[in-house]
Amino acid sequence: MEKPIEKIVIVGGGTAGWLCAAILASKHLLDPGSNKKIVLVESPDIQSVGVGEGTWPTMRRTLNQIGISEQEFLSKCNASFKQGTRFLGWRDGSQGDDFFHPFSLPVGFPKINPGTAWLENSMGTDFAKVFSVQPHLCELNLAPKHFKTPEYNGMQNYGYHLDAGKFADLLRRHSVQKLNVQHIQANVEQVHRNESGNIFALTTDSAADITGDFFVDCTGFHAKLISQTMGAEFNSTGRTLFADRALVVSKEYERPDSPVASQTNSVALSAGWVWDIGLKDRRGLGYVYSSSHISEEVALNEFVSHLCASEGDFDEGTVRSLKFESGYRPTPWINNCIAIGLSAGFVEPLEASSIMMTELASNFLADRWPVSDSIIPILSKQFNDIFSSRWLRIVDFLKLHYCLSKRQTDFWMDNTSSSSIPDSLAEKLELWKFHTPWRDDFTYAQEMFPTASYQYILYGMKNLNPITESSCVVSQNTHAAVLSKVNQLKGVLPSNRDLIGSCSIL
Repeated sequence: MEKPIEKIVIVGGGTAGWLCAAILASKHLLDPGSNKKIVLVESPDIQSVGVGEGTWPTMRRTLNQIGISEQEFLSKCNASFKQGTRFLGWRDGSQGDDFFHPFSLPVGFPKINPGTAWLENSMGTDFAKVFSVQPHLCELNLAPKHFKTPEYNGMQNYGYHLDAGKFADLLRRHSVQKLNVQHIQANVEQVHRNESGNIFALTTDSAADITGDFFVDCTGFHAKLISQTMGAEFNSTGRTLFADRALVVSKEYERPDSPVASQTNSVALSAGWVWDIGLKDRRGLGYVYSSSHISEEVALNEFVSHLCASEGDFDEGTVRSLKFESGYRPTPWINNCIAIGLSAGFVEPLEASSIMMTELASNFLADRWPVSDSIIPILSKQFNDIFSSRWLRIVDFLKLHYCLSKRQTDFWMDNTSSSSIPDSLAEKLELWKFHTPWRDDFTYAQEMFPTASYQYILYGMKNLNPITESSCVVSQNTHAAVLSKVNQLKGVLPSNRDLIGSCSIL
């Protein structure tokens, strides 16, 4: 007999667990006639790391969908507006080595191929600054919208920087108080499976056994359900993406009115890069590096030296160390168990893909709630195929940032070795010697990064190759239009800090 799926049990809280719970509940628990239940079991012993994190613009839709106002989110999560990422020192570390990957598409895209136009007519200029307003706005620390712009709308495309610990707290309160999610604080001690291999109950240290029809693993790197119980394999991407450590720290602003950056700053160092994320009342910084290329002691010295050079005196005793393994599970859905968040996979936070993957996975499950166990094999195959492909595309895109560098330390030179570049990316790089990246190069129906993103990185890294296509002479006119728009917006947009301050809730 077919068994209906009515009760989903999420194991693990944090951003992944509570975001998944909120997305599922907002779509399935608000109907008074619903017989569905969502239970989240969270360990009281696990504390948030508390570093600043970034999101994609997709978070605006997610927050609106689950019923949290933008004003409340910004106020309660110490959040700020993000319009993209700025890369400093990634090409060769020379003076002026600086480019942007903004969230906005190039002006004229997709009616024209901006890569072709830029290479033919504007090779001496910065690609992103020719085709996008956002790098100019970011340099001025301006917000992407006006005080009177409606919530979750913008004059420019934007995501957020946020405090992950405070974000999880907001999601927890909202899910329990507004979305009917049941919250149990307990440590899971044993997972029970039936003869078919499905999970049917959890034994905890402080509550009765918790039964369920379907289980979501949000236990982070522990992967207590999907790995320890279901035996899902892990595909390491360490041969392509070398970073496996991070040194993290928070820093107060020098003054209450110090500018809040409207982008993530990513600064290249000898064995990795430093993120610098501006929140409302502090900055989150971290050195992501490869332990195969530098020891923790040397990495700490380099990180502290970098901070002292830019920030003055700095207490290295406040720096925390994190370890991670870069990779993903090709079968994050097995039987009636699905992994979402870090238990499904993690790669370095270079393009803020972690929270976005949680959004995508949670929405998949919400849209395709397995009403009966008979369709689980079909759904799980579909999910595993889609998300394996997504992980591979994330890895390709992140590697693109590294493999074009001319920096001369072992870490950066090893990143240019052909043995570390996936075949799928190597083929595209060969093609792009003669043709600019364009839509036909990306045929997957659910691409992670648009063609424009590849162009922003490829030409930001000054990867200039002969072009066989012809195009209209549009770059100079486009650049003039972009600068005109910048001048217009300068008189309208508030600073990032001023707009955030206007969203305060007492």
